[in-house]
Amino acid sequence: MQHDSILWNDTIQEGVIRRLLEGIRVAAEQAHHQALNLNTFLL
Repeated sequence: MQHDSILWNDTIQEGVIRRLLEGIRVAAEQAHHQALNLNTFLL
């Protein structure tokens, strides 16, 4: 895919990554409040 693609540009990519990380953060907080283990590995 081209770097300047209107369907996958830097702004869209940033939004997708931000939502993904937010989802992981929320899941981790919920697991912590429920005293559950949440194994995650992020690069």
